[in-house]
Amino acid sequence: MPFFRNGEAIPYDVYRPASYAGGTAPVGTMIAMHGSCEAGEREVFSGGQWNVHAESLGILVLGVDGPRHFSTTAGLLAPLASARCWQISPRADLDDQAAYVLEVLADARARERIDASRVRAFGFSGGAYVACHLAMFHAGNVFGAGMHSSECNYRNTDPAYIAMRVPFYFLAGDADSLYASLIVPEYDYLRLNGYRTTLVTVAGGVHTYFPSELPAMWTWLVAP
Repeated sequence: MPFFRNGEAIPYDVYRPASYAGGTAPVGTMIAMHGSCEAGEREVFSGGQWNVHAESLGILVLGVDGPRHFSTTAGLLAPLASARCWQISPRADLDDQAAYVLEVLADARARERIDASRVRAFGFSGGAYVACHLAMFHAGNVFGAGMHSSECNYRNTDPAYIAMRVPFYFLAGDADSLYASLIVPEYDYLRLNGYRTTLVTVAGGVHTYFPSELPAMWTWLVAP
């Protein structure tokens, strides 16, 4: 879809399942964000296969690209002229990126039948920081996040927020270089501090997508 921010065109993708056509009821929506810098066009659909999951789950998927061409925190350059990057720190950059994604969501809500109570965020690697940030500080718009092969960081310590039971789902391979040093400690921190969270571990998995595991992520995130 066409989208402009600060005068620059940054289109986003909408995948509508076949069941959406001709319907009238609002549907759940996953905001899907690629890794630190997109590995190719529509990485979340090629790597994460969110188009396939949208069909089986009957949900909309918003494929949102990062707003930058270079990630100083990841030290990566977008591989294609049309590809984009995310910053994973400092907090001010995550706040700005979250605001950008919420602008995209507002644009999509004006066009699509989105169930506001069933909007969740997904991110792979660097994109997971943004997904987590949305759910941590904007739960009124995005109630829950799935972090694939990444930690969360920038935690909300407000007891009233934690009592809301916003869900956080970690998915990672135990051979991922981030698994023992960042992902497990982050999961343990959230769990021990009263968050509703779970960690799904893929034995022998490295830093890559595990698409067959993602439908279960959505189902868990929207469960009561």
